[in-house]
Amino acid sequence: MSGECVQQLLCSSLGYRYSEPPRMNRLSCQQLQDALTSAFPNRNLVVLKLISSRENSCVFLATTGTGLGERVAIKCCYQTGTNLPNEATATRQYLALASVHKAFQAKATDFLRVAEPVFFDGALATYGMSWVEGHSLTECMRHCYSRKRVAASFELAGRWLGSFHALGPIRRGSPDISAQGRHLEVMQEDPVKHACFLDGAALLRSEGFALLSGATNMSWLHGDCKTDNFMFAGRDVFGIDVALAHESAVEMDLAMFLNDLDLRLLAPGFVHLAPLQADLRTAFLKGYGELGPSVEQAFLQRLRLWFALTLWHSSIVERQPRRLTGWYVNWVFSRLVRHLVSTDSIAPRHGSAVR
Repeated sequence: MSGECVQQLLCSSLGYRYSEPPRMNRLSCQQLQDALTSAFPNRNLVVLKLISSRENSCVFLATTGTGLGERVAIKCCYQTGTNLPNEATATRQYLALASVHKAFQAKATDFLRVAEPVFFDGALATYGMSWVEGHSLTECMRHCYSRKRVAASFELAGRWLGSFHALGPIRRGSPDISAQGRHLEVMQEDPVKHACFLDGAALLRSEGFALLSGATNMSWLHGDCKTDNFMFAGRDVFGIDVALAHESAVEMDLAMFLNDLDLRLLAPGFVHLAPLQADLRTAFLKGYGELGPSVEQAFLQRLRLWFALTLWHSSIVERQPRRLTGWYVNWVFSRLVRHLVSTDSIAPRHGSAVR
């Protein structure tokens, strides 16, 4: 979960409207349709509506072809703060989608899938992919009150991520987390003024976090692994917004997902699932273990702590929210960090691989 997403989630929980800094206007549906018609005159693209608008991107629903046509999702990538086309990001994401789609097709999985790439336009920093008609894991959490169904959905999401990692360039290796270690030092120079933050940072520092990783399984990474990015369409499970920004320890994606889950369950819209927190975590890891590589549990816990401290620091020190929002951010992250540094959550330091 990015700092931007955390701010939107927390402000929404407190009844505030999150406001972005002023930016240049983005493409409207008609402007995007006109530009794409000029670039791809034979596709008969009709842009129907804007689906989502985020910090660095917009997603539209469109049709292509004659008659009812094929439904297509169109993603436009923007540079932060300017809304200028970000061709480098669009290119990277499109190539990543093509690579993962090819890998899943070669595996011939019956129900684990990714969207099919359709077209790419560098000048517009835009690409199209097959439309996934379904609901996200986040929506399932929000609207489903069946314990069994929600747990089954998490297990399926875990199976998708495990398969994704296994289909990548899987190998044993020692990830370079020196950059994370340096960032930890930077955060300690100007820390969040909260006892839980200080305790968590001190724990990582005392263990020599940058030297902690050892050998683990390395593969390509999703890069934005959270409940929003798992979609269910009938019996099919889709992973969306795959970044493939780099290759590293598979625990990176797992840490991001598990932290996103724990933070989400502290938000008012998901409190009905709070008693199932351990069950949902277990279901996800069970699904992952069925198809994915083994996981170094101690390293995973430390990565979770580092991600939590980093996002907490960004949300408080860098963004400097209003007083009430800041109180709520501190409350949410202190609960997560307190759990991660507790005796119960700390795995054995050696021989802690799990499947």
